Amino acid sequence: TLQCFYHIKDLSEAIINDNDINESLEFTNCYKNLIEELAGCKDRLTFNSNQRKFEATNEEINSIKPTEFKEILSAKNPLFKGVRAGDAKDLIMYLLQEMDKEITLHKNKIKEIPIFKGEKISEMEKENFKKIHNSPFGVLFYGFQKTTNICTKCNKIDEGYNILNILPLPLEKIFNSLNQKNLQGINMMGINQI
Repeated sequence: TLQCFYHIKDLSEAIINDNDINESLEFTNCYKNLIEELAGCKDRLTFNSNQRKFEATNEEINSIKPTEFKEILSAKNPLFKGVRAGDAKDLIMYLLQEMDKEITLHKNKIKEIPIFKGEKISEMEKENFKKIHNSPFGVLFYGFQKTTNICTKCNKIDEGYNILNILPLPLEKIFNSLNQKNLQGINMMGINQI
């Protein structure tokens, strides 16, 4: 999961370039230190502080053990204590929400994040949401989903808006709908584990 986050170039560059991330943002600062350390590994992208971007490097290979990050993660959420294999989706959701929350509260100097909910887009205050969630996580991973319901009797239209940060794709249905001839040679056991 951490490698997936690290390889989102825009996210890593934004985190490393953000001078507001400091020790007061314990979780996000620890993540920032971790990706800065990862940036020095062979066959990875290295952050060039002069050009403020990632570049290919051939530095000596290193091994990174995210011990401090794991300790902070376990302290913040007991679901991630120990060394049992966890659900990557749960970890991704938790990291997105927690680091976005930490940066958002710090940058906006607020104590809690407002709830954005409503029947009309004006009630969602889309622009306000974007202003408040101005962390790299908010900018890159949050969006709005519009739903429209039309009454078949009176043709009344109801519209609703939800904030989303994950879009589930029903892979099982996609694979089941494919022609079995097209699946020859594919290990279905491996596909089901994706």
